[in-house]
Amino acid sequence: MDITTPSNNATVSGTLAVNAVAYDPDVGPSDGDGILSVVFELRSGSTVVASHQENALTYDWSVDTTAYADGSYVLRAVATSTAAAGGTQATDEVSITVANDGGGVTVPLRINCGDNAYDAAGWVRDDAYITDNADWVNPSDVDTSGVTNAAPATVYKSVAHQDHSYDIPVPDGTYTLRMHFADHYGDRDMTYTVEGQVVIDHLDIVTEAGGADRALVRDVAVTVSDGNGMQILCSGNGGDVFEAGLEILATGGPAPTITILSLSCDQLAGKQDVTVTWTSDLSGNVSVEFTDDGWSSSTVVVASTANDGSHTWQVANTDSIDCYVRVSDAADGDPADEYGPFSVSAIADVDGDRIDDAWEIEHFGDTTTTDGTTDADDDGVTDLVEFWNGGDPSVAEGGNAAFSCAGSDAAAVSAWMAAALAAALLLTRRRRAVARAQRGC
Repeated sequence: MDITTPSNNATVSGTLAVNAVAYDPDVGPSDGDGILSVVFELRSGSTVVASHQENALTYDWSVDTTAYADGSYVLRAVATSTAAAGGTQATDEVSITVANDGGGVTVPLRINCGDNAYDAAGWVRDDAYITDNADWVNPSDVDTSGVTNAAPATVYKSVAHQDHSYDIPVPDGTYTLRMHFADHYGDRDMTYTVEGQVVIDHLDIVTEAGGADRALVRDVAVTVSDGNGMQILCSGNGGDVFEAGLEILATGGPAPTITILSLSCDQLAGKQDVTVTWTSDLSGNVSVEFTDDGWSSSTVVVASTANDGSHTWQVANTDSIDCYVRVSDAADGDPADEYGPFSVSAIADVDGDRIDDAWEIEHFGDTTTTDGTTDADDDGVTDLVEFWNGGDPSVAEGGNAAFSCAGSDAAAVSAWMAAALAAALLLTRRRRAVARAQRGC
């Protein structure tokens, strides 16, 4: 039994022609001699994703690879001899990489190695690229503080271990392979060979990271020139070998970016919950900052948080129409993007329920009837959210979708907010005047 096409480790796309030769040497030397059938299988790991049986010459199969996800597969053929020839079986198999997206994967590619229970935004699972591995979960959290280009903490929670390999169908080119490590125990001797070249040798993670459960990041330059993607061999030299994540970055390619998409509201009340959303191809965490004076000063909302595209926080109780929010790389502040200006109107909130006292008195007659969590008109919207959105807690608007943020039209907000915005404008103008005077201009 012999698969003649495709060759072992071939990268394929579109329609794949599979051909095989099978014969029982005890019957004859020609293709088909003593053969009852040949069964072809396309396997992803241990799962058969497609199969085909041939009961007569020729032994071939046409596979539409576009029906399957890009990644690594095994193509297997099993020949069964006739009853007269003993009914025995013979098997051959080859490894292939399906790559229909532009001839391979696109970069940057970030692979989260190990247990699929620990997904990270912007990172793909390793299943399509790895073979011969097992997964291990670290019982401790990994410290990423001070580590340049660290991955999100979730990536370090699990690893792919035991001697294993990756087959990643990138097109020919030059790349930076960024490897992420963490070790709970230590005393390792790990070697990584990429495209036939040893790039990391005799690595002991704990020693190099400066302690157990500390993140370690190593960058290596890789050239792919054989048209067969990037092959990575991981050896423990008799012990264990493991990595938490891999990033494949195009050398000299565009720098990572952060682009803020939206703010949940442009006219906010003090103490209101606000959500900023963004998109980014940054590999590490981001920080979020807020200013109410056009960046003359600022407050760190969160120093480091997952680059998952959104963050919600409670805005300061301030009066300003010169507010901005900035999202940046938590490691060094670059790249970054900012959104603004938007306004915040301070509230008087003696009872601490985040609702303006005057609004409570207007609608409830006092400041004690509601604590913000109740829903006076039973419309599915709490009194606090009614206040934030300029609603009427005595009129059922019909749920959260019935009205939205007040937006930029002052007529759409309640009278208290319109007055507060005017006060904020006056205060902002005074701040700017003071700033100009200090600059001497």
